Amino acid sequence: MKVLVIDDHALFRDGLHYALKAIDSSIVLLQADSLSQAKITVEKHPDLVMLLIDLEMPVNDGFETLDIFTTLYPTLPCVILSASTKRNDVNKAIDAGALGFISKNSPAAALHNAMSLILAGEIYVPHSIMYTERRISREKRIDLTPRQRQVMSLVIEGCPNKIIAAKLDLAEPTVKMHLSAIFEKLNVHNRSAAIAKIREKHISLVDTG
Repeated sequence: MKVLVIDDHALFRDGLHYALKAIDSSIVLLQADSLSQAKITVEKHPDLVMLLIDLEMPVNDGFETLDIFTTLYPTLPCVILSASTKRNDVNKAIDAGALGFISKNSPAAALHNAMSLILAGEIYVPHSIMYTERRISREKRIDLTPRQRQVMSLVIEGCPNKIIAAKLDLAEPTVKMHLSAIFEKLNVHNRSAAIAKIREKHISLVDTG
């Protein structure tokens, strides 16, 4: 599972690498210290499952970086990772398309749990900043993303994960992540139930974007 952290502090990036690796050995943490390096890394690794973006960067701040990547890669989850405790920063990040706002002061286990929630289809905001727990289900905010509609269309055709990955030029773990997010949004636990819910609710799988 490849995750890219964009942060100009090498010590923090290295510390995050070892902390997450100790909790989940499947995580491959790629590193970038600037927007330009991040763009190159994302292009080289189409199987990335998440971007962790530092809010305070010396040239391009986190909001500018967030705007660029949510525009260029709308199906790639972007998450702000920051020491800021300002509610305005949290609200601005979520409104700009971030799927989470994680405090740099969080222990590694809490960070990992937040990442898991985001990959499962939820928006994560720490209650320590917002004063009330706000794990907001993305089902209440948006429909299936374009990539999720593509995945679900192939599921309905009866394609297994390996075939879906090949058809969409994705890694199999990424397909599994998309399926987990779809199941979470539809409040189901398997493919058959997801297909039934899609038909029951008349959810369109046609990309209207």
